[in-house]
Amino acid sequence: MDQKEALRALDDIQGAKEKSSALRGYAAGGIYMIVWGCVWIVGGASGLLSPEIGRSGWNVAVLAGIVASVAIGFRSPGAGGKDVMGKVMLTMGTMAAVSVAISVVLNIGSLREATALQTILVAGAYMAFGIWRGARIFVLGLALGAVALVAWFFLADKFEMVVGIAGGVILILSGILLRRA
Repeated sequence: MDQKEALRALDDIQGAKEKSSALRGYAAGGIYMIVWGCVWIVGGASGLLSPEIGRSGWNVAVLAGIVASVAIGFRSPGAGGKDVMGKVMLTMGTMAAVSVAISVVLNIGSLREATALQTILVAGAYMAFGIWRGARIFVLGLALGAVALVAWFFLADKFEMVVGIAGGVILILSGILLRRA
């Protein structure tokens, strides 16, 4: 084997390592997407009952999603223990703080505006994460953002329900596909 062949072999090994890492990440992240897809569906569907129940339904669903995510994280083999969970909690806290800050500065008052803000922030986060971890995550974020924009402009009277249910279905399907990757 000459030097060029050896370098090509090393490049092939590095490429396989990166692809393997991405696929493991997809599989591990899929369960969280399924959980959060259920959260979105419950939150969106609760608004079908009344706006007040919709707001409470989202709050309860999100809290349940956080608890489920933490429980899954602690039970996952090789999850990295407290260090990884600490980072997960800090990430969630940071996103919540940014969301609250934007809501206060922009004087977000309606459930529709709050849902749009959350959806666009989550879509942007998935797209940014997808740039680093893989196109599948980027496409998920793009799809969530597209649902938010279509619902905002064309389904304003049922915005929260459409985004919750359609976004939840997108998350669940993405989670299933990623777990099979």
